[in-house]
Amino acid sequence: MRRKKSPPGFNIHHRKPRRFGGQTTEENISVVRRVEHKAWNILFDNLPAHDVVRLFREYWEIFGNESRVTHEIRQIGLSVLGEMENFQKYKDLLSEAELNRIKRTLSTERSKLRKSRAWGVLFSGLSLEQILVKINGVWIDPDYKLVAEVTQATNVKLEARF
Repeated sequence: MRRKKSPPGFNIHHRKPRRFGGQTTEENISVVRRVEHKAWNILFDNLPAHDVVRLFREYWEIFGNESRVTHEIRQIGLSVLGEMENFQKYKDLLSEAELNRIKRTLSTERSKLRKSRAWGVLFSGLSLEQILVKINGVWIDPDYKLVAEVTQATNVKLEARF
């Protein structure tokens, strides 16, 4: 098969990553918007389906029921922390340990915000069922299917079936 080219603004996504034996076949590739491909890689990189399940569980706990307000509060908190990056003002007031703690906090919050944005790009406004349809139809190894069992309003049992 000739290498498939993607249109401008789109990428070719290998559903089963090439490093795990995925081929460039019609069944294994999806043409996805570049921004969504970047968001997928921020959240799940090129991981196999069972690792996607593990991370999805974590992200669902954090972002699955997150409202726009919560996301905006996180952004405000990050901008406040960002103000503290001007360590010259605080250098004489804070110990080295306190400065390092602030740096670690900033790094962690930036990572959370980046992942929150990526989640929003991929799944904003979608129900769990719609998210799973999208993941199964576009993103993960076509030999697998992610399935969810909702046991309570917020308790979700997720697994990948071969």
